[in-house]
Amino acid sequence: MICKGGKRSGSASLATHLLKNDNERIVIVEVKGTATQDLSEALKDMELASKITKAKTGLYHAQINPAKDEAMTPEFWKHSVDEMEKRLGLKDQPRAVVYHEKGGRSHMHVVWQRTDVEKGKVIDTKNDYYIHKKLGRDLEKQFGHKRLKDGFSENWEQMNERQQTIRDGYTPKQLKARIKKLYETHQDPKEFQHALKKAGFDLAIGNRGVVMVSERQEIHSLMRYTATKKKDIEQHLKPILKDLQKVEEFKKSKTKEKTKKVTRSFDLKQVKKAIAENAFDMLTRDEIGKSSAKFDKLKQDFKEKEWERKKSEFTDNNDGITRSRSLSDKEKQARKERERQEKNKREYGR
Repeated sequence: MICKGGKRSGSASLATHLLKNDNERIVIVEVKGTATQDLSEALKDMELASKITKAKTGLYHAQINPAKDEAMTPEFWKHSVDEMEKRLGLKDQPRAVVYHEKGGRSHMHVVWQRTDVEKGKVIDTKNDYYIHKKLGRDLEKQFGHKRLKDGFSENWEQMNERQQTIRDGYTPKQLKARIKKLYETHQDPKEFQHALKKAGFDLAIGNRGVVMVSERQEIHSLMRYTATKKKDIEQHLKPILKDLQKVEEFKKSKTKEKTKKVTRSFDLKQVKKAIAENAFDMLTRDEIGKSSAKFDKLKQDFKEKEWERKKSEFTDNNDGITRSRSLSDKEKQARKERERQEKNKREYGR
């Protein structure tokens, strides 16, 4: 039985992961020790409890994964969760238990609150790796399950392989069917390599023979997906075997290519940006030059119109002469006033 776990933060992302739709079945088995039964809110409350301390990781997330063919009763599941809680020193802490079925396998997720609110401190879950490993062996004996080969390796490989294929956009079954078909229909090694390239995979040399490396840098065993022995694959690919890079070298070369592409793209963007900026500056300077002359003329016209408007608005105060008028303006106004008075005398005999 595989048992694993670790302290963490990010209650929102954890809740999203636990309720993800790619699981065939999800059952929220238990939420206890919190004010709410809603999983997302409960995890949020558990994490908020760590604010009374300086801890950055207020949660502990663990998984219990029995072997695929081993039966687990509800009592077995509960005993596994309780025993893990006891050994980690998290007894009676708020927890959430979620059951998943995925790819024909069943497993359990458990999340605990690490903060002991009464003592005002975070519970230290040290040596948890060894606790989980020993717990897995003990539970196998108690439930009568077969002991996993080499502890974790066989089951870890199966689980990791599944996750890798999902990240590449396939299920293990789909990927196996596609690779096997390509392997059987392309007898020429170079044609097979070219067909794999079109499918998004490159061939490389791994620790256990020829492997496929996806565009996302995921490594897949060619032996497993073609159901062919190592020596048969090497014999089939013999003409191109010497030209294949080791996985580490292949990844480095891909990283360099990616870096060059990014750098080239960045340089091109910088050049385009510089050209655009220079063109804008030139246009701006030219427009400013033209606009300046227009603005000066408009400003002069405005001043003249404004002056004329002010002159027309003069009142009769101070003999009809404002302080802003010049001496010649005063004389003109006085002359007009005398002419008006003389005209009135002639017409009305005044």
